[in-house]
Amino acid sequence: MDQKGNHDSVFNFEFLTAVTPVLECSVCKSVMVKPVTLPCGHSGCLQCFQTLLMYHESNGRKTAPCPECRISEFGRDSLNVSVALHALTGGLDVQCTNNNCAWKGKFEDGKAHDETCPHRRVNCTNNGCPATMERGQKDTHLAICKKQAVPCTECKRSVARDEMSAHAKFRCIYARSTCPLGCGLNLQWCQIFLHVGQCREKIMRCSVKGCKQMFRRKEWEEHMRACALSHAKLRDGEIQTLRQIIYKKEYNNIPPISLREISTESFQWEVQNFSDYRDGRLLASPSFVTADRLRWRGIWKDSSLFLQLQSAVNPVTARIRVVPMQDLKGAVSLRMTELKEGEIIEVGHEMH
Repeated sequence: MDQKGNHDSVFNFEFLTAVTPVLECSVCKSVMVKPVTLPCGHSGCLQCFQTLLMYHESNGRKTAPCPECRISEFGRDSLNVSVALHALTGGLDVQCTNNNCAWKGKFEDGKAHDETCPHRRVNCTNNGCPATMERGQKDTHLAICKKQAVPCTECKRSVARDEMSAHAKFRCIYARSTCPLGCGLNLQWCQIFLHVGQCREKIMRCSVKGCKQMFRRKEWEEHMRACALSHAKLRDGEIQTLRQIIYKKEYNNIPPISLREISTESFQWEVQNFSDYRDGRLLASPSFVTADRLRWRGIWKDSSLFLQLQSAVNPVTARIRVVPMQDLKGAVSLRMTELKEGEIIEVGHEMH
């Protein structure tokens, strides 16, 4: 016969011989597990009686009626396992009914066997995997399960197998990308920002005060040779200017210099098939060049919008405002921010 019941000790088995009704629980009508005999003589599973008593306690009572005779009352002090009945039920012969399992033994040993039975059907423990298999095949399944977490060969982060391709391409900090300034070097993401500051393609403004020329870092020596005479004149003029400032500050008590707005710039970035980039892929805008020859670009990655100052000789203080043009809603305004060349600031998260 098959064991039926709803308590934790039930497992997949059948009895090898007929079971006398005397050994059946008066509540669940299955062979008793940890039998308890009430003062009235009726017996049942310890867990069944505990559940029944808890129900009555929740209604303000301290005792519960016997489920068989409805006359005798029992409380927690009556729930003691009967050694004699426990020996009778525990000694019953059973066999496992899990597919292809040949185990036979005693009823009291069935639960322990079921917890290790290699033929018991179990669920895959990986989140999102619906597969079921025999316990003995679990390791084989985990070796190929698409939801099994495995370490990334680059950053060592644990990632599900079916997400590894996207992780390696778009999210891994050691994923490789070409230099945004166009020098052609292929670098890891974690190295790009450091490289940008030293890249030979980086746009520079001459460090000599008064010289307005801009050039790539690799052209610096050529510029310094070509403009040596003009630089000398500018430095001489700067010395004279500094002398005048010192004089005026000492004798005219000039107020301190304050910030002033130099220019207001606006850029528009239009993206075709924007929904194709919501899976975390990197998207960069064309470079925007301001009137004072600062170079900016927008970056979209992992559902967030960033703004990068690609080239600037000196730190730039700016107030940034982003307006999604599709519905003109959700405008984002940032407080006054100072950026240096190559730095990136997040200007919008989860934008659509």
